[in-house]
Amino acid sequence: MGPEREMTATDVSLHNVAQWVESCLFSPDVASREKWIRTHLASVVTILPEVTPDESFSTIRSLAYAAQSFRPEDSCLFRELGETDLWEIKNLSELCRAEQLGNLFCGLTEKQEADVPAYTPTHPKALQTVLHLSDATAVTNCIDALHRLLVSATGAGQRPHAEGQCDARGIDAVLLGGTETVGAAPTDGGRWLGGHSCFHGD
Repeated sequence: MGPEREMTATDVSLHNVAQWVESCLFSPDVASREKWIRTHLASVVTILPEVTPDESFSTIRSLAYAAQSFRPEDSCLFRELGETDLWEIKNLSELCRAEQLGNLFCGLTEKQEADVPAYTPTHPKALQTVLHLSDATAVTNCIDALHRLLVSATGAGQRPHAEGQCDARGIDAVLLGGTETVGAAPTDGGRWLGGHSCFHGD
């Protein structure tokens, strides 16, 4: 008998992907955890819209908790999530609780490197999603995370930016008036962030 084949997201999607994600993401073996993140995280994000509501809820909860608890570590989680289309998932906010999505956004805003393809702090759909969360506290936490990033970058003589996405002027716009968008659709046709209409995904 040959060696047992490693499970993939496709293998477990019809069973319990959330349990698989939780057990691998919080493995006490850090090396195994990081290998799993590099190998399987992208496929997990890809199937999120296809799994059951309970599985998507629990999976995003695990990702949110990891984004908070791994902040003191040098984990590849933040970069690997920045390589996925997480924020492009349709109706992402309906797949989990607002608090969880807010925690995920805050963790990524603090730790993600700006050179990833989907840099969370300036990603138009990420901003659109979190500024329209139903939980006002979650929205405030996200704005606070953006503020800390902007202050830190400005103090270091840098401006957070990812090519093709909203630049730091967009973060300025959120901080100057973002709270008026909490839990409500924009009344001005969408706040323009760095040349992008982030509320309409333009």
